[in-house]
Amino acid sequence: MTASPNKRRDDVIIVEVDRQFVLIDQKNEFIHVLNESAAWAWAHLGEAELAEHELSAFVSELAERDLLGTSDAPVSIQATFSGTPAIVSSAPLVVAANNCPNFSDPFFEG
Repeated sequence: MTASPNKRRDDVIIVEVDRQFVLIDQKNEFIHVLNESAAWAWAHLGEAELAEHELSAFVSELAERDLLGTSDAPVSIQATFSGTPAIVSSAPLVVAANNCPNFSDPFFEG
């Protein structure tokens, strides 16, 4: 698989968690929290409007984190482009899983 500067990797998925967007990198076992503009940009990778200079830093960061690949599969999210796209934070998947609430905890209200 040859990485492309404007395509997503097939094994990186985006999910919405508590009104935030999270990329789950299954291969590298990492999660990346995105701002809304970054989520929009992720969903639209490969489209002409992403050739804009303001997105080049975000696409470069995706490449540095090994999140780009060959996928043309559509992504459906409810996000808008309203500012500079950015990865807000990242963490190994095991750390993120350990920070999830314990559903057997009697004090968990979910």
